[in-house]
Amino acid sequence: MNLRFDDLALHQAAFEIRYDDAFLLWDRSGSVWAELLSAQPDLRPTHAEPNKIVFARRGDRELQLTVELRRLVVVAVQPDTQLSEFSEIVTRFAEIAVRNLQISVCSRVGLRVSFMKEYADREAAAEALLQTGMLSLPPDPVFGLSTPVVEPEISIRREDSKNGFSLRLKAETITFELDPSFGLAKLIKPESILKHRIHLDVDSYIQAPIEASKLYFSDWINQTFHVIKRDSRKFFGD
Repeated sequence: MNLRFDDLALHQAAFEIRYDDAFLLWDRSGSVWAELLSAQPDLRPTHAEPNKIVFARRGDRELQLTVELRRLVVVAVQPDTQLSEFSEIVTRFAEIAVRNLQISVCSRVGLRVSFMKEYADREAAAEALLQTGMLSLPPDPVFGLSTPVVEPEISIRREDSKNGFSLRLKAETITFELDPSFGLAKLIKPESILKHRIHLDVDSYIQAPIEASKLYFSDWINQTFHVIKRDSRKFFGD
């Protein structure tokens, strides 16, 4: 059977807003995080410097929240399939930051999600992508080769004066190197993990300035995620 959009599993979601320099970050970052931690106590600080502070949650559903001088980012790995918790956390974090840092205008708002499907080898992943029909190949050998294609990739971007999206679909082979920290070599052995997969990455965004007070983060995420899933299916012929 040909690859369908529903064959891909949601892997990661990332939300970002950009704004002009929020210099109040230097004075009010403690207020931002204290207020957020009262509602999200499972977060722990992982990075702190004047222009960038990061808190994260480890576990099966990893979460990372970052506030910088010019942007705010929330990234979730293995989020729930409806992005319900993700949307709630983004809304809480963004509203706290916007209020404390007195952010009046967002210059860019984006939701980026990735979907994956694993395969036994890179040839199988490549063949699955080619069978979607989104990429056609000449039947004869090219550049002197007729061997199977590996790691094909398709990239599309569209924009107007207000909105834009980019879509990237590729077959890829990724190697994860797990190397224990110094002093742990006797307890943890180095490990190399090879993954062959189809990776769909979609970024949908507003690129025109928008007043922060007029942006309902939860509604925008839910609507944008719905559109991403609906229109991504069109590329697969679903």
